[in-house]
Amino acid sequence: FWLKPPVEFWRVSRAAGTTLEKMDFVAVTKTGVHIYDASKSVGRRDDLVSADLNEPVASLPPAPGAAGCAWSRCGSFLATVDNGTAVIWNAERGYEKLYEVPGVGGSGGVRAMQFSPKASFLVTFEKFETNKCPENVHIWDLRAAPQVTKLRSNVLKGYSSGAIPMELIQWSADESICLELVPGEGLVALNSMLQPEEPRRVVPEPAAAKFQISAAPVKGAFSVSVYVPEACNSWGAFDASGAAGQVLAYSMDKVASVVTRQTLPRKLNDVTMRWNVDGTALLTLASSDVDETGASYFGTTTLFWMRVDQKATERVSGPEDGLVQDFAWSPKANEFIIIVGMMPATTKLYSGKSGKLVTDGVLGTSRRNTLRWNPFGRFLVVGGFGALPGDLDFYERGSGETICSFRAALTVDCGWAPDGRHFLCCTTTPRMNEDNKIVIFSYTGEQVLKLDFRPSTQDGGGRKAADAGAMLYAASWRPDSRSLYKDRPASPPRGGARRRKGLPSEGAGGAAASTASAPAYRPKAAGATGNGSVAAMMRGEVEAPKTEGWGSSSAPMTWEEEARIKKEQKDAAKRAKEAVEEAAKQAKAEVRAAIKEITDADKKLVRLKKQLAEVETAKDKEWDELTSEDEGLLEGEFDLRAQIAALELAQQ
Repeated sequence: FWLKPPVEFWRVSRAAGTTLEKMDFVAVTKTGVHIYDASKSVGRRDDLVSADLNEPVASLPPAPGAAGCAWSRCGSFLATVDNGTAVIWNAERGYEKLYEVPGVGGSGGVRAMQFSPKASFLVTFEKFETNKCPENVHIWDLRAAPQVTKLRSNVLKGYSSGAIPMELIQWSADESICLELVPGEGLVALNSMLQPEEPRRVVPEPAAAKFQISAAPVKGAFSVSVYVPEACNSWGAFDASGAAGQVLAYSMDKVASVVTRQTLPRKLNDVTMRWNVDGTALLTLASSDVDETGASYFGTTTLFWMRVDQKATERVSGPEDGLVQDFAWSPKANEFIIIVGMMPATTKLYSGKSGKLVTDGVLGTSRRNTLRWNPFGRFLVVGGFGALPGDLDFYERGSGETICSFRAALTVDCGWAPDGRHFLCCTTTPRMNEDNKIVIFSYTGEQVLKLDFRPSTQDGGGRKAADAGAMLYAASWRPDSRSLYKDRPASPPRGGARRRKGLPSEGAGGAAASTASAPAYRPKAAGATGNGSVAAMMRGEVEAPKTEGWGSSSAPMTWEEEARIKKEQKDAAKRAKEAVEEAAKQAKAEVRAAIKEITDADKKLVRLKKQLAEVETAKDKEWDELTSEDEGLLEGEFDLRAQIAALELAQQ
């Protein structure tokens, strides 16, 4: 599986005499960790035709899963897991092997790892086992590499493998501050050797469950947000008489002090905290799995904005607005975008200074649930993935225009290239066990590169076929370590075409037009009914009286003829009334049937989505943890998604 990578130069020649920087991305697959150079496709010219664009520039030993591969933030190093050992590779020198970091406990070695912001330290995670591996989080000093030293160990109970559920230790961007979460005490500041500072500096929140250090200092001091969950009673249930949950912002000056705080709704399951680029404001998404009103199967969310330099807070959205599908700060400007509401959801732009919706801040309403800013904050991708079909809108923030829209079906994960002009979409296992692939698009929608990851053979069915088809675990771009790429505006559209202002909205101009042009409702078999004799005569149900004009020599009608005509008119009016009543009864029956059909469809959709959630839970398990019931769920995923898509289409 391991191939020695060829020597590669950092710049790829172009025919026009200019240069194109290398743009690496990694594919973590069953057969190995492969690194590709996307610039071979992006800058393809005649002098590159001979190169095999689908061949990796380096291939490393296979990792056990997506969590077994991690870039350093500077992009200079790549860490992979190989048989329980973390291996560090030099991305600057053709991915040559630098050194190894061994496993410590007896539970199978390293399962995942992450670098500190400046790659001075490496945090490794192992499977927690009380007897074999009681301390399963280890922090290693890389500053004297290739000699590495273990400086500290922690306990993360319940971790076995896969994505890292929480960070027990964090550094500021410049690594001047290191905080460790110590249950029962709070956040303890550590020195450069990862020992408690003297004098001891502590954020005194003994019940803290999560924390996040700001991206930048304010007035010379970094801030840290701390989540303190709602009080629980002795058996772990929420205590209605206890304290509500809070998010507090501390300034990490010489003495940690509270700057601002936000009380959270009751009965929360989790919070997500994100700082803006200059460290002055924080967004907190409070989530609950249960909606006690019964309005949503997916629970409720509340989004709060907090400004630390002015001690201000704002409630951006609540349960009445629907679920917050995603939210994201601009990487350059003090502003943020959210997608909120049930599908189709609304995309909105807010000011980071006030937490208020900006003028013309409602950008569009569509079936989207994912936001991705490019590194320069110029382009924004608004996508709909997961249970949605994979539609993408590329939006330019400066002009407020949609550059293009297209569909990237079956996308599981996605991200911008460091040049800010190319976008990677990947279909990965275990969420999708077939058609694993990587596709790269330009910001104008053109497909630049596609890599399919298919097994050589696929014999049998069921679990065997699923194992054979699951080839790609993860894909990600190499971070830009030297600021090689610069921000550039979008090229003007071809042929003088005009781009759409804002984001596309579902049903724009369609729903209103169809409503205006639709005929008025009339009960079946009733027609243009009326109850008078004139109406009956106009419909031809009775003969009109044959009156003669002036000067006619015909004799006038007898009283018997007049009585007959009146009786015919009365009978016709009775029949018309009965027809109207019968049509009304039939219409009511049709409405009841339609309501029942819609209700049944809604119930079925909720049931199917619940089953899909069980499928997603099964996918998050390791292969050796899957039960026969989980395998049955995974085999029925495609049919399940097809039924959900058909029901949602019928609702539209």
